[in-house]
Amino acid sequence: MKVGDPLLETAKHLLENVDKQNFESCPNRYGFMLTLAAFVEARLNEAIIDWGNVLGPSDSGQKLANAFLSMDFQSKLNSIFFIFTDGDFITNFESREYHYLKRLIIVRNQLAHMKPHLMDEEL
Repeated sequence: MKVGDPLLETAKHLLENVDKQNFESCPNRYGFMLTLAAFVEARLNEAIIDWGNVLGPSDSGQKLANAFLSMDFQSKLNSIFFIFTDGDFITNFESREYHYLKRLIIVRNQLAHMKPHLMDEEL
């Protein structure tokens, strides 16, 4: 079982219990967004670890993987395609999916590092 699997199941459960008609006032929305962001980052981390193992069991493969694992969530998203394709492809920073994930990261950071002045008016 991958680490992200229980997170995905939790996100699915929370999504089923989020009032889609009135998302702004739904108490489950914060849990859903945090869990979904945790799932995406867990999958990125798992992919980086797998990539490090493909490089070989040598110490250098693990050191490279650990270096990428230490990056913040946004940096991982920005560089993941470049890393895995040896520079042949880069992230499409104009895509709808990229902008959705970038917004998810922003909301996750606001929720995970809550500041009193950032409560509901900015989320």
